[in-house]
Amino acid sequence: MRINHNIAALNTYRQLNSASGAQSKSMEKLSSGLRINRAGDDAAGLAISEKMRGQIRGLDQASRNAQDGISMLQTAEGALNETHSILQRMRELGVQSSNDTNTDADRTSINTEISQLKEEIDRIGNTTEFNTKKLIDGSIGAKKVAGADNAAVMGIAVGKETAASVDITIDTTQIDAATAGNTATSTLKIDGANIDVTFDLVSYQAFSDGLGALSDGAGYAAKMQEDINAAIDKYNKANDTKIASVTVSEAAGDITIKSGSTGSTSTVDFLDDGGANDIFGTTGVGTDATSATGSEGVYSAGGAGAVAAAKGLTGEAAKMTFTVDGKEISIDLSDNVAGTNNFQTATTAAENGDMGEVATALQTDFNTAIANYNATVPTSEQVENVTISVKDGSFVIESGSDKATSSIKFDNSEAAHLLGLAKQSSATQGGGVDFQIGANQTQTMKVTVEDMRTDALGVKDIDLSTKEGAQEAVTKINDAIEKVSTQRSNLGAFQNRLEHTINNLGTSSENLTAAESRVRDVDMAKEMMEQTKNSILSQAAQAMLAQANQQPQGVLQLLR
Repeated sequence: MRINHNIAALNTYRQLNSASGAQSKSMEKLSSGLRINRAGDDAAGLAISEKMRGQIRGLDQASRNAQDGISMLQTAEGALNETHSILQRMRELGVQSSNDTNTDADRTSINTEISQLKEEIDRIGNTTEFNTKKLIDGSIGAKKVAGADNAAVMGIAVGKETAASVDITIDTTQIDAATAGNTATSTLKIDGANIDVTFDLVSYQAFSDGLGALSDGAGYAAKMQEDINAAIDKYNKANDTKIASVTVSEAAGDITIKSGSTGSTSTVDFLDDGGANDIFGTTGVGTDATSATGSEGVYSAGGAGAVAAAKGLTGEAAKMTFTVDGKEISIDLSDNVAGTNNFQTATTAAENGDMGEVATALQTDFNTAIANYNATVPTSEQVENVTISVKDGSFVIESGSDKATSSIKFDNSEAAHLLGLAKQSSATQGGGVDFQIGANQTQTMKVTVEDMRTDALGVKDIDLSTKEGAQEAVTKINDAIEKVSTQRSNLGAFQNRLEHTINNLGTSSENLTAAESRVRDVDMAKEMMEQTKNSILSQAAQAMLAQANQQPQGVLQLLR
């Protein structure tokens, strides 16, 4: 028998500590309802749980954001409802003023009311707000960015930015030439009717290689007369009208279109403008009976299109802003205009050989700009050079660090990219409001509400003091009503989308909460079972420790 070390007591003491510790943890879990109260309980589980908690709270806030977005859109839509009512009243007054039973004094009185109604439309547009943010004055509409020839200064993201973050669109409403079908569409107003004429560019030999300018009209008059009269016949059949055919003649590079009914004329000038082909720019409108509009100022890529801003631009207007690895890099492309003139291909897709020259120049400018940027920032914030190549009619820009890519596409399916922007076109960049409808970055929904005031609606200058003015006003008011209807329809679509978003966010939050609960929360029944076991073990260990402490006393019996 040994008395220096009571091994039985030591073992029992260790078991008692273990049971007491387990019992303490069980009591902590039962009192908090959590399986993980500290990182030591489950390190991996804690990390997973905290990430899920962040997502859950983000989803719940996104749902509230969507609710706020609906409220904002409802505010705007409510204001436009009143604008609609005012426009309907204005149209009613226009129809009334068009009637010749009215005297000049009557029309003056009508026009007075019209003036007040226009002021009210503007007041609604200027004062409709949500949380002090103006809604229908154009401040949250698509932003128009234009250079000297309406060439846009645009940005594109490369690396560490998703494609969804690049928000650049091109308004191609005036760009009808050089589409995939090798056609150009011009709208001619003949005897008061707007007639769309489609010209097959292949039939006009100057466009066969995409490089020649229409320096004269030789040989084109007969073909143009055929195209226009075919369009007139089509229009007559569709609208049950009897517009007379036109005659087309040529002289000194001019094409003259003569109305068959009124005899009035309009001249279309084929100009050579340094490689920028003004396909159907009008030099003389003549009378209202015959005039040409629509394809005015459609250029080939001599103006540099979407790559450089436009031929002759300098300073800020000639710059493009790129985002590379999260850093904004501004590049002056004014020196590359000569290179981009290689894109004068009006009827075929841009050739990779021509684009390669510009790609080389772009890469040089890119990396020079990056070097200049790196010289001004700490090493940790510097970005690597990019690589620009040509693939399938596109500039492919590859980030130097994470190899992420973005591209600028030149393709006849997107005429605005191949052609320089038309004189009356513009680029839209940014604008609108972003509703954060997800728990993470870039999970947003962009909403734009255009300017709904009289100037933007086209009714600012209507005058009902004459019969002619009243009749013209009715047409303009019809267009304004259509614009407001379109905007209200868009707002309604956004609201419906947000409602579905809220439902989806709620479902996602519920399911993620259930998953997080399985990781973090304690199973009460199971833990009570563990607590009971540990309590019994603790009590038993205490009793056994008392017994173990008594064992060495047996040695005293040997001394008696």
